[in-house]
Amino acid sequence: MVMTRRVWIPVLAVLAVLAAVVALVLTRQPTPPLSTRVDRVAKTLRCPACNGESVAASDTPIARSMRSEITLQLRKGRSPDQVRQWFVARYGADIVTTPSTRGPELLLWALPAGVLLAGGLVLLVRSRGHRPHVQDSTDLARPRALDGRRVLAAAVVCAAAGAAVPAAVALPGRVGSHAGSSAPTTATADRLGPADWVRLGRSLDRRGDQPGAEHAYRQALALAPHSAAARTRLAFDLLRRGHLSSVERLVRPVTGPPGRYRPLALLVLGLAQRGRGEPFVATLHRFLQLAPDHPAAPQVRRLLRSR
Repeated sequence: MVMTRRVWIPVLAVLAVLAAVVALVLTRQPTPPLSTRVDRVAKTLRCPACNGESVAASDTPIARSMRSEITLQLRKGRSPDQVRQWFVARYGADIVTTPSTRGPELLLWALPAGVLLAGGLVLLVRSRGHRPHVQDSTDLARPRALDGRRVLAAAVVCAAAGAAVPAAVALPGRVGSHAGSSAPTTATADRLGPADWVRLGRSLDRRGDQPGAEHAYRQALALAPHSAAARTRLAFDLLRRGHLSSVERLVRPVTGPPGRYRPLALLVLGLAQRGRGEPFVATLHRFLQLAPDHPAAPQVRRLLRSR
């Protein structure tokens, strides 16, 4: 019984030290600035439009939009795990670069404890199964005592080896530039529908990135050429940038049938007609009839009165 204690005391001591270190890190670590927290979350998410890059490493419009969404959600008080789950619900599990703590991937996180436990059991069996060279009959019942320093060193090696397993899996995904194969990225990109690209464009619009927003709206149109949302949003962006030649072609199909985007399409069309020196009064009057409380309605009324 005494010899068994000598084996387990170093192992338990290592476990206690590891637990103390983890607790100290979790309790003493100051809250990093928002930019650092955004970057940490972005490194754990794949860019859907890239080949093996994380959201933190990519400068594509969708990556910029995802970083904006991460910032917004962290400002609202959501945890990094909640933010990641939001993206998983939208894009699928492939969007996350780090292994999860659910399902089969839980094995990656359980291995450190398993390796450490297995090491301790091996040491215990060896301490009971090996006996020194028999000198006399009284030594037969005396198990060989293991050197305490060797036990401690073996326990440390077991703990380090176990901890290295999830670290080796997670680190490449966090670095981002060459992490992961292109297959998950392609699978994630395939999940982006027209509505996703429109939402991305609106997010980029709010940030003032009109070229990026235009790219997103064009991606939506490539997937759904008749999308009223994509046509109207793209036409509005082109109007603000002074590119009037394509505006009417984009929004004219939206101005006829009833729908959510019909008033905005009429507004965009009327302003484009005015910019090109074409008749626009009837178009803007139709806009006011459909959306008298629209935020742009007061300006439109002043414009019409000034003629």
